[in-house]
Amino acid sequence: MNRKHTNLLFYICLSSLAIFIYYNEILTSPIIDQEVFYLSCDSLLDYLKYPAPVLLIDHEILEQIDRSHCHLQNDKPVKNISETAVTALASMREELINHGIFPFLTGTTLLEWYKECTIPAGKLNLAVMATEFSRNVLTELESGINGWKVVGTTGNIERSLKITLSQNPNTLIEISLMYKDVTEDKEVIHYTGNKNFVFSNYDPWCSTSIHGHIFWITCTPETRLAEEFGEDWKTHTL
Repeated sequence: MNRKHTNLLFYICLSSLAIFIYYNEILTSPIIDQEVFYLSCDSLLDYLKYPAPVLLIDHEILEQIDRSHCHLQNDKPVKNISETAVTALASMREELINHGIFPFLTGTTLLEWYKECTIPAGKLNLAVMATEFSRNVLTELESGINGWKVVGTTGNIERSLKITLSQNPNTLIEISLMYKDVTEDKEVIHYTGNKNFVFSNYDPWCSTSIHGHIFWITCTPETRLAEEFGEDWKTHTL
């Protein structure tokens, strides 16, 4: 082996040792300090980035990253997974789409999706634009569609309607109509529940995949969550 090959081998061994020491220090230290409530995946990847051009792959890290902008919790990021809830939500989405209505995640369902990259079992929240809804649709829902039954309604269709439906005893879906208004300053706002919750202009729209099902969501979830739950939405408990 000539001197050139010897130097190359020495450099490779030295680089491998440096990478091992650097990466081992990261993986043996807590990824998230106890004082930090959540960490974005982008920040995590920046934290793990080695100063030299090298590809590092660790399955324990990758399995925690469900999507590019999910948030890692102090425990596992994806918890309380309910395939039944996701399937029920997708079923209701299809029923509404068949009536020309395009639902989107809102309320605690949006909050849980953004914080945990999943949706919880129990009561789920969807919203639809009031301009897409009609009394005929309400009548059809009340008569029962594919096993869905209306178990409660509040408000009126003109400015505050909220419908609760059930397909099985363990899952409730609450659909809120979202209404549009213009303030004295000519700003477009949207609101639900007789202006119990007021949002800035709910536009544009994005989509997300939750356990293989596509749902519409706001493109600015942090803004919407702050408007609904307050600036401390990150610590909001369900």
